[in-house]
Amino acid sequence: MTIDPTDRRNDGGLASGLVETVAERCGRVPQRLLADTTAMTQEDIVKLAERFPVMTVYSPPAPERTDVSAETLRKRLWKHRHEAPAVQAWRARMASEEGQAIYRRRKLTERAHGIIKNRGMSRFLVHGREKVRAVCLLQALALNLGWAHTLRRRLAAAAALPVSAIA
Repeated sequence: MTIDPTDRRNDGGLASGLVETVAERCGRVPQRLLADTTAMTQEDIVKLAERFPVMTVYSPPAPERTDVSAETLRKRLWKHRHEAPAVQAWRARMASEEGQAIYRRRKLTERAHGIIKNRGMSRFLVHGREKVRAVCLLQALALNLGWAHTLRRRLAAAAALPVSAIA
């Protein structure tokens, strides 16, 4: 995971830089990238496929209107057939049950985002990217410490149960 605040309203186009940061920090490229619809552009998907061929991108395509004319639908299908191979593979992956099942794992990070927002992190009382990054890192640390504490309590409670109650 990486935290890189920006003053942009839209996070599209930032994925390849974030993946590079994660690869540098961890010493290897992630196997999967789960991103929301607005975070991935087709250019991102192509760049990521070229730069990190071992990584698979899971991000749902933007919804397309269904109440369109036959001509618009024909143009859309023509455009999809002429997209880059990486984009075509991504579309096929996200249309599959397996791709959708893997993408559903993203709800775990959305839970973390929800917890942090409920702790009041919807507005920042500091100015500057470095200060915002520091606040984000402190929030992430607090969240991780809280989860570690919960896991330790659950493990201790499970260890106290008799073996017959666990089975």
